[in-house]
Amino acid sequence: MRKIKRYEITRYSSVNSFDEYIKYLEQKGYIDSERHPVKCFYCGCKKIKIDNEEHLDGFMSPVCEYDAICKSCNKKIGHWAYGSWGI
Repeated sequence: MRKIKRYEITRYSSVNSFDEYIKYLEQKGYIDSERHPVKCFYCGCKKIKIDNEEHLDGFMSPVCEYDAICKSCNKKIGHWAYGSWGI
């Protein structure tokens, strides 16, 4: 089975709006209903690590931003900041 690259998701899908794009990603299993990355856009791996944590005021304070990175291909697949995901 051929792997779909991230740019192909938007290029070959029939989405007309951002909402349709999000629904498409959910249907294909790349994100869950809360937009958390579930599967890598590049290689399809479901093993995701959290990296590059940014804290509000030092190490012991709450995390305000972090990246979701695929453990297999080591590519960034999402960024969480201040309560929402950027995909």
